Amino acid sequence: MNAPVRRASGRTPSTPRPALRVRRAATGRGKRDVQKRIEEELSQLRSLFRETVKNYAARVEGEIAQIREAVKGEGQDGEEVIQAMLTSIRQLKVKLEKCRRKDLKRIHDLVQEVRQWTGAG
Repeated sequence: MNAPVRRASGRTPSTPRPALRVRRAATGRGKRDVQKRIEEELSQLRSLFRETVKNYAARVEGEIAQIREAVKGEGQDGEEVIQAMLTSIRQLKVKLEKCRRKDLKRIHDLVQEVRQWTGAG
């Protein structure tokens, strides 16, 4: 006698599917508590985002300041490097109206490239 074929769920084709359990949405006080917690978490997330952006901006601005100091000390010896830096900076394309992450990355990558040329940092 052949054994019944079992599906991946462990049931045979002739056994009925188990009833689905439906979770009811929270109502009343529970729902208000959840909404309040979500609002608090989103507020904290917003603060975290602002702090992260502020710290990132401060770091990149500091790197730019280091580059400026290094360029001041270059003199005539580093004129080719300075011209290459000017060309790269002028070719930077960002779309300020869209404010996208890739624009920040382009700026950061340019700062890193220029830092390598000057040996700053």
